Amino acid sequence: MKKSGIKKRFIKLFSIDILVKAGGFLLLPVYLNLMTQEEFGNYSYIFSIVGMWAFVFGMGQHATLNRFYHSSEYTKDIVIENIHLILISSFIFFVGVFVVFREFIIGLFFKSGINNILFFSILVLVMLIALNQIFMAFLYQAEKIYFVQKKNITEFLIINILALSILYVLPFPKDQLRVFAMVIGYILILGFFYRFFISKYHFKFTNKSFVFYKRAFKNGFPMAIGSFSNFFITFGDRFVIEKLLHKSSLGIFSFAMVIIGILMLIFTSFQNVWLPYLFKEKNLDISFHRVYRIIFIFLGVSIVVGIGLYALVYILSNYFIEHSYIKTLDFLWLLVLASFFQMAGMITAGFYQIYEKNHISVPINILAGALNIYMNFYFIGYFGLLGAAISTALISFILFVLHFYLVHYYRKKGDFGEYFTKYQN
Repeated sequence: MKKSGIKKRFIKLFSIDILVKAGGFLLLPVYLNLMTQEEFGNYSYIFSIVGMWAFVFGMGQHATLNRFYHSSEYTKDIVIENIHLILISSFIFFVGVFVVFREFIIGLFFKSGINNILFFSILVLVMLIALNQIFMAFLYQAEKIYFVQKKNITEFLIINILALSILYVLPFPKDQLRVFAMVIGYILILGFFYRFFISKYHFKFTNKSFVFYKRAFKNGFPMAIGSFSNFFITFGDRFVIEKLLHKSSLGIFSFAMVIIGILMLIFTSFQNVWLPYLFKEKNLDISFHRVYRIIFIFLGVSIVVGIGLYALVYILSNYFIEHSYIKTLDFLWLLVLASFFQMAGMITAGFYQIYEKNHISVPINILAGALNIYMNFYFIGYFGLLGAAISTALISFILFVLHFYLVHYYRKKGDFGEYFTKYQN
């Protein structure tokens, strides 16, 4: 792998990501002035749940695509068609489960409840985003960066034009209207772009492979189960805030997480470019050396970007949005620290896919999720929103240390030479 190759692709992808995200942050004051803190908090909370459920409905198959797309073990047709068979099966199963246990699920996640129209809109959005995850994984692994750029710009324009238009015109609760706008937007986006996927592979489903289906299920199912528990790790803070504090507090904390999203954007853009190189590299020692360097680079990036985020929150809350959002500054530094440990943990955990040991994450995430919920109830009860940030930073650090130890343990224990000989650089 040439360093210039990663840098070039990262710059190309990040240039569009930052343009799109910058547009999103420029629109943030508009959304915050159109929505109350309670409505903004509710929408952010709902969208967090949608992201988690999309991973569950998708059975983690975008990770399976990452793992096998470049493998010489299967043709790309087998990989793509069988992954979609798994998706169809999981959609039918989970929609049935969610309908049957609708009241329990609503009661678990929403203290004040939600109406049936919103509930089924959320399910539709979950399925659309799961499909979008698969499509994007394909684009990254196929290294079609120009197509990614084109889709990201189109997605940004369609979603925001729809959302702002609906929020301005219709007199209904703004949090629900934004969910409806997302549903319509993703139907339009996938309807337009998925044609590329269909025309390339035809979706005849004639390349069924029981062996691949079994390996894909084994690879993805633990990630789907882990994703449910991961919700209580990544979003456990907002889950408990929604239960213990006023909805305006949920809005303030959600605003902080949107701001932290700038840092995560940088990492996500890099990760999307980096993963194809990780899975194509034969030499495990080289991959580990690169991972160490990446972690130290992102430590520096986190410090620099964190300082900029403080200035951004101060300016926004004093001149463009409701001043109460300045409370974010009380705990933002902890969220920056948590984000760094999350990034380091995600980079390290990428080796689980190489080892085909994604099941390791299931017990880890379940225990960490339970611990995070406990810590959030404890710390939020004493410190309010600061307690939520403390819990997030602690659990992120614990998970990074665990992943780092386990990845190196399996590196010493296993022989992965056969795996790497099956790849073509």
